[in-house]
Amino acid sequence: MKRIDAALDDLFRQVLAWGGVVTGEHGIGVARLPWWEKGHFAGGTEVAVAFKRAVDPNGILNPGKFV
Repeated sequence: MKRIDAALDDLFRQVLAWGGVVTGEHGIGVARLPWWEKGHFAGGTEVAVAFKRAVDPNGILNPGKFV
């Protein structure tokens, strides 16, 4: 797993250097979570969490996951 994590770090670092974002067609996923704030506007996490709370106040949709 350490090699995979290192490869993902290299990949996401380069994607951001090229001006890309670390999202995918199905959201950010577990692997991309550590890179979320680096690839989005300041405060993006708070906006995403507030949105999830608004549409899922009981936390029953995809529990334990980030948006």
